[in-house]
Amino acid sequence: MPSLLVRPSLSTSSRRTFFARFLGEATFVDQDPSRADAAHLLRRLSMTVHAERVDQLSELSRDDAIAAMLQSSWEQIPQDPGDQLDQIPMEKDDWSEVSQWWIHQMTDPGTGITDRLTWFWHSLLTTNAYKVEGPQLVASQLTGLRAQSRGNFRELLHNFIGSGALLQYLDASYSVASQPNENLARELMELYTVGRGNYTQDDVRAAARALAGWVVEDGKVEFRSENAFIAPLVFMDTQADWDTTTIVDRLCDHPATAARISNRLWRFLIGSDLPADSAVELGKWWQNKDLEITPLVERIVTDPSFFDSRMSRPRSALEWFCATSVLSQPDDTVWAVDSLGQTPYLPPTPAGWPEGDKWLATGSIGRRARFAHSLDLTAAAVEHADLEPAEAVEDVIRRCGLHSLSTGTLKALQSIETDDEYLPPESAALARWRIALTCPESHLS
Repeated sequence: MPSLLVRPSLSTSSRRTFFARFLGEATFVDQDPSRADAAHLLRRLSMTVHAERVDQLSELSRDDAIAAMLQSSWEQIPQDPGDQLDQIPMEKDDWSEVSQWWIHQMTDPGTGITDRLTWFWHSLLTTNAYKVEGPQLVASQLTGLRAQSRGNFRELLHNFIGSGALLQYLDASYSVASQPNENLARELMELYTVGRGNYTQDDVRAAARALAGWVVEDGKVEFRSENAFIAPLVFMDTQADWDTTTIVDRLCDHPATAARISNRLWRFLIGSDLPADSAVELGKWWQNKDLEITPLVERIVTDPSFFDSRMSRPRSALEWFCATSVLSQPDDTVWAVDSLGQTPYLPPTPAGWPEGDKWLATGSIGRRARFAHSLDLTAAAVEHADLEPAEAVEDVIRRCGLHSLSTGTLKALQSIETDDEYLPPESAALARWRIALTCPESHLS
């Protein structure tokens, strides 16, 4: 007998739509518990749910499947950022080529936790390419994030703060100590580390002076001491000769940073915030692990709430697009994800994209439905035309990774019966694929 999973309640705001009410009341049935576990792991720890990966992971225990995801031995990703840069086409001198290259990496069958975590870090440590001169700086920042996505947060943040793309985005290039631009200092504390309430405006002013001196010119980053502040400053109640390195280190050492970032990653992987005291506890634990990222991910996904949270986290627009790519992908992927409302390197604000139930709003779901109906699914329909209806439903579930289905969606798939006069085999197959791409479960992780 299949197990029954009752989905946790969505927020009050999301229940204003019929779609959200359905999700809040639906009962999900695991068609195959081991495959449901494997699909859940892939939904949360990669950007796509490829059937072959589900098959492989479903043969393992939960602990071994988690270990396999964390190791990602099948990933073919150079760890050297320079080697990754060599793979990115930039002939057109257009940053969108970088974004398109990355989307293709996310949707590749060999994708895994590296790009999942890179997407997390890019959503937190944002940069808007429109303010960056040329694609090289964007590509350099991206490959740096990919190389360090599973490494050490302190090292990752140092590398990110020193990236030419960020310095240009937050107007820190050519910032001089006599009149420093405060954007980078403020976002470093408000968004990337301690968060609001844990710093003062005096800290922003001091950090802005300490961060001054960097210049991005002709695609290269250099430090000019004549623009820097070379004297003691008071930052977070401590007087010292602060500079970029020591400012970042001080913020990484602050307990609020570990609590805030670990809770942010918890929300990304689980779908809900930790209670404040639990976030502090997790942050202390992470500090004792020297802010190493992989141990933190492992602790989160081995928590009992990880598997209990199945189908409770809304997929963002890019995540949903990556899920559809197992069937079809348009040539211009950047245009496609832009039409859905979420393009890498085009965040609406330095805080990134809205999270959670916003992606279940009527407008967002409507854009996805229009996109799904624009996809060329001819090949998938032809492939399924000769299958019996029951076999076709099973294969749709397998190919789309929908191993936890509501009874309503399952009935909708099973209701498609071939009729040579009114619904030819290829049309019936096409109807099943479109149900799979637009059903409520497809919008959940």
